[in-house]
Amino acid sequence: MSLCPVGFAKPLSDQNRCEIPMDNVDEKIDTLMRDKLVSLMQENTVRIKNINIKYTTSNKKHTIERWRAFYDSFDKMFRLMPRELVRVEKEVRSKFVQSMGPERKLRLLSYINSEADLLFEKLEKECRQDFKKLGEEAEFEERLEKTRAKFTDNLETQLQKCMEALETETSASGKLPISELCRMYDLNEGFLHELNLIDPLQKIQLRLKEAASDSELQSRIEDVKEALKRIAHSLQSGGPKNIDSASARKGHKMVVARETMALRDLVINTNYLLEYALVPDEYLNSELANKLYRKVESFFDTGRHEWKPEAACFKAVYEYALVRGQHHA
Repeated sequence: MSLCPVGFAKPLSDQNRCEIPMDNVDEKIDTLMRDKLVSLMQENTVRIKNINIKYTTSNKKHTIERWRAFYDSFDKMFRLMPRELVRVEKEVRSKFVQSMGPERKLRLLSYINSEADLLFEKLEKECRQDFKKLGEEAEFEERLEKTRAKFTDNLETQLQKCMEALETETSASGKLPISELCRMYDLNEGFLHELNLIDPLQKIQLRLKEAASDSELQSRIEDVKEALKRIAHSLQSGGPKNIDSASARKGHKMVVARETMALRDLVINTNYLLEYALVPDEYLNSELANKLYRKVESFFDTGRHEWKPEAACFKAVYEYALVRGQHHA
């Protein structure tokens, strides 16, 4: 019997996972949560197998001790389910800077409880009769009632904590939802993930907010953002479409790979430069400014000719920091 209720994502092959729309966060979570549930069930199966081997080899297969151990394995799975499944929800939503609304909470309650009901049925089918044969059906009933109650309370607690934590994170972090970041830089999400650019670009957005009290610096950081957008978009768009020879295609791919990694370094080094430009005037010094800008400048020294004009936007931030430092000195 499948333990995946209607309306919830079933496990996908690696190939199909790549086809999930990148902006469908709920579907991503559904798939990962299902995988986590399968993992917990598999761990329980392994524990049960070891218990059976242990009590069979010690000639205690039909003892109450064996069935108590059997039950305890299921009980452990039920204790882990709320925490581990809700953790998937929180981790993914934190990454995508998304809160969890009441409707999503209700859907998760329905899904996880439905899965738990099927597993409780399996537990009863597996060992109720054996507890009864050994004169311990009352013990089984008491255990089952406690496990169900604890599971229900734990699930509600974990979901409520998740909602509150996500609400705090999304409102306090100042980060943009991934979909907004993609729109801002005109990039697809796969490209951002491939280069691990989400966090560095989020930081640039935060630097822009931090510069709110300095309109001149804020304007220059905005220009840097636009320059990065143009560079990244041209790289994502690719190069020549009609390359006939295999060697030429291979060479082109190698060039794009180098440029892609260089772009990632540019974004990271730009963050350092912007962070430096935001420090108080008394901490600015030309030696450090030169080192930071040189790392940014190296991208344009070795990059495409069409990108060279964009260097002026980055240099403007560097020069502004230099002037502030000189005035303070």
